[in-house]
Amino acid sequence: MAKQGKGSRRKGNKFENDVAKIIGKWWYNDETALVRTPLSGGHHWAGDIIPKNDDPDFPFCIECKNQEGWSFEQLFTAPESQIYQWWKQTVDECPEGKDPILIFTRNRLPIFIAVEEIIFFYRYIDKDLDIFIDTKHFTITQLSELTGDTDG
Repeated sequence: MAKQGKGSRRKGNKFENDVAKIIGKWWYNDETALVRTPLSGGHHWAGDIIPKNDDPDFPFCIECKNQEGWSFEQLFTAPESQIYQWWKQTVDECPEGKDPILIFTRNRLPIFIAVEEIIFFYRYIDKDLDIFIDTKHFTITQLSELTGDTDG
């Protein structure tokens, strides 16, 4: 894996903190309920975002990516695109019984969420999606479609 610069790490850390607030507000009605996964130690949680209170019933394994160099066109033209690689990482690291979630963005774009099946959205929200891309591997929509939060 390529070495990541301080600016990239800061950008990724800030994005993870922002996502933790958005998902915490949506799932627990509390912006402070989720935190970034600690970098050290033998923590039993997988993913980048975990419940602060170690809630074993939290149903998601969340991976966050805030990187440049990807486009949605790659979903149709490049089977080994960054988005597919991120999705594979998300699924591979997701413990059994949890729903894998990939949350990603790049500069000047909204935040997107990818989940395993479109049924995910109907399980956790009670409305039709306005915008989505459904591939054979995952479904993508804007995070605000899930949370109703126009900041996400």
